[in-house]
This record gives sequence, structure tokens and C-alpha cells, in this order.
Amino acid sequence: MAHDGGVWFAGPCEEISLASDQYDFTISLLHLERVIRLSLFDEEADEDSFDVMTRWIGGSASR
Repeated sequence: MAHDGGVWFAGPCEEISLASDQYDFTISLLHLERVIRLSLFDEEADEDSFDVMTRWIGGSASR
């Protein structure tokens, strides 16, 4: 089933569902469009999770 944008994500997608009567569940596979994102701006590097958690444990993190 084809969906317009805004149903699952902002862009359109195709949904394929597999239902199992025996196990009483349904699995959905979403096939998204290929999108190439280009940015003219330098993205900031993600902060290391270890450093963030160390600050929280040390009590210097602001919440």
C-alpha cells in the first residue's frame, strides 16, 4: 500500500504488511524513497556519550 507523506514520516513510502493468525501479530515493512541530503554548512560533531555521562555522574551537568 502506498502512503503519501505525513502518514509514517514526512515523505511518501510503501508499506508491506505480513499478518500471522497463528501467532496473533503483524509485521510491517516500510520502503522509503532514496534521499540524498547535502548540506552547505559544517555539522557539529556529536558529543561523546561517555563524556556526557561522566559529567552527569560528576554533578556538573545542567538539566
